Amino acid sequence: MRTGSPEHIMTVYAAPLNKNRSSEGALAVVADVTEMRRLQQLRSEFVSNVTHELKTPLTSIRGSIELLKSADRDEETRRYFYDVLDIETERLTHLIDDLLVLSQIENAKEDPSMRPCNVKEALEHCVERAKSLGQENHIRMHIDADSELFVACTPTRLQQLFGNLIDNAVKYNVKDGSVFITAQRQRQTAVVRVKDTGIGIAKEHFPRLFERFYRVDTSRSREIGGTGLGLSIVKHGAALHYAEVELKSALGEGTCITLRFPKE
Repeated sequence: MRTGSPEHIMTVYAAPLNKNRSSEGALAVVADVTEMRRLQQLRSEFVSNVTHELKTPLTSIRGSIELLKSADRDEETRRYFYDVLDIETERLTHLIDDLLVLSQIENAKEDPSMRPCNVKEALEHCVERAKSLGQENHIRMHIDADSELFVACTPTRLQQLFGNLIDNAVKYNVKDGSVFITAQRQRQTAVVRVKDTGIGIAKEHFPRLFERFYRVDTSRSREIGGTGLGLSIVKHGAALHYAEVELKSALGEGTCITLRFPKE
């Protein structure tokens, strides 16, 4: 049965109260399987998405290899195909790495290695790593962080959270754009904000933005090497550390993502 708004999926099993069916009474067992069906659908979509994401670079790799083997190629042509192989192999590596990170975060009920981590140090590490990414388009990155701000986390997890946000702010920015990163103490929370001057996101994408493999602009995302898992890693990593995620964005006005951690 499907009923209600929002829709609920129910299974109903009914049987007479005695085997001779002489009584008019019956027993019905009703179970709400909405969540189970939703999870089944998510699993099906996940398998389909992973298959598609793996197949795309593998097709390019196989095609390049076949063209290289089919005939003698001049040096320039060979170099081109080697570049394609290198790019697609790197894409596969990033995809597998992100899948492993996401799986580890989702399966970690509680991280036993959590300790007080300095937020400013983690942010500076991520900015340094993202510098080469922004050099081509002259993206400027600014940090304003409290040097005495700590959150309970592991350094690796914290850098995964911040790294994905900063990478996205750089990748989806405009030429000569900026990324503003702040980290301050507000009452009983540590607030980390990553704001860019980039292309922005339309509101209709907000509900699905943190889903695995969801991309606002598929062609642009693949062109810049995105796996479609970055924000999903942020969402699940934040939940693991009891942090809240807030998104603000508008087309042509940039994006601001805020993480609110409970104070260490």
